[in-house]
Amino acid sequence: MTSIFNVDYRALHNYNDNMAKMYERIKKILKNGINICDRNYQFLAFSSSQLREHSCWMFASPDDRTTVDTIREWMGDFRNVHPVAKLAARQSFSTSMKGIQLENHRINEIPDEKRCTIDANGSHEYCFTDGIGIISLPFAKRLAKAMKLPEQVYPCAF
Repeated sequence: MTSIFNVDYRALHNYNDNMAKMYERIKKILKNGINICDRNYQFLAFSSSQLREHSCWMFASPDDRTTVDTIREWMGDFRNVHPVAKLAARQSFSTSMKGIQLENHRINEIPDEKRCTIDANGSHEYCFTDGIGIISLPFAKRLAKAMKLPEQVYPCAF
């Protein structure tokens, strides 16, 4: 995963004209990749959370068969998924860390909370729970221990 930061390690915010050269450089990297240690890393994808964190996934192909294009093809056809944030969510890229593997019988899928609104442009359905989950406090404590989180710090929403 790649993150773009200022020299003082603060995330980039608030575009202004002085940043135009930097944004052109980032655009060039996203379009053409970046060479690091004789390997070319190409832009692969991003998640909704990565958009907020100013980061993305970059990938260096180990061979001619595994490329960013073959990975995207393998993931499916997303041409009709809009807006960009929903596209990112559908591609399954995340900044989440692996915790504890659950058995399927312990997973309970809850339907999404959706609302339809009608405005001057017509009807729109909004999904308010896409990608979110819930967790019991005992399991959150077990997960925190497995992930070696500080005491009294428990995962609560995803």
